[in-house]
Amino acid sequence: MRGGTTLAIIGCGQIGTSILEVLLTTLSQPCPNQQHNPLPILSMKLKPSRFIACVISQDSVSRLRTKFGHFARSSYPNVQISQGRVVEVVQQADIILLTLQASQGADLLSDPSLREHLAGKLLLSTCADLSVQQIEQLIYNDAIEEGGTVSERCFIVQAIPNTAAGVRQSATLISETVAGADTTLPPDFQSLTTWIFSSIGTVTYMPESLMNSASMISGLAPAFYTVALEGIAKEAIARGLSEPDALFLAAQALKGTAEMVLSKKEENKGLFALDEVRDQAIASSNGSGARGTLVLRQATVKDSFAEAMSQGMEKRDTEDCLLSVTWL
Repeated sequence: MRGGTTLAIIGCGQIGTSILEVLLTTLSQPCPNQQHNPLPILSMKLKPSRFIACVISQDSVSRLRTKFGHFARSSYPNVQISQGRVVEVVQQADIILLTLQASQGADLLSDPSLREHLAGKLLLSTCADLSVQQIEQLIYNDAIEEGGTVSERCFIVQAIPNTAAGVRQSATLISETVAGADTTLPPDFQSLTTWIFSSIGTVTYMPESLMNSASMISGLAPAFYTVALEGIAKEAIARGLSEPDALFLAAQALKGTAEMVLSKKEENKGLFALDEVRDQAIASSNGSGARGTLVLRQATVKDSFAEAMSQGMEKRDTEDCLLSVTWL
């Protein structure tokens, strides 16, 4: 028995396209050759059999038709590409994945005609600048302010991927706070949420109070790591390596280091895991690693990275304050 649900992706840009591509590949191949972590097990009744990619511009329609057009002729999984007609798309869908910018999402969700078609459904939002409470207000406040009642609301979940989604290495954060129909996400909807975002990397459920700080780690860290890679590759190039070779070796070493740290997650050693990985690397370098590490310690590189993270978070906190004032 094949799945019978419909997943609509509203604003099928980089994140939406990455998710759609992986899910279609997984569903269309009985035994897909997955180079990354396999998706969690999900019952067939929950797996989508139909996808609707909803975009605004003709250029986006053309892009999606080029990439996924052959699935339009497939019975399972099937892809429909829609230009606009958002209300119609939401009406047909069981799960709605909103991957728009905050301003676009606000305009769309405030359309009163959308409300009735969302009832009882799962609304997943990757709009980092719209909390689940703000989304709920956009959808339902008109009815409440006019003295009306809402018989059945949708379940609203916020998920924040990072830029590595395109290579299926996103560290996606999902808020534990659910707004809309209830404060508790039904088990089937939680399984679906985990399954969908596991397609582009890892999934971590986080208290809403920590979502901003956690998203800064997964969002800012890739930019900061490129600074370290640049410094390492620069010296390798000065020693005669080509730029492609130097960058590849430095990046692969960073990837390997990350995997070693991640492998110690179950041991729950916290920052001590970094000490173990660093000691192991130094021991294998016949002393040269120790000299290089000393240079970094004397230059207080660790403190510089901490300050960079602090500055990035401070800017985001300011933006959040301004956004909250806008919504008052």
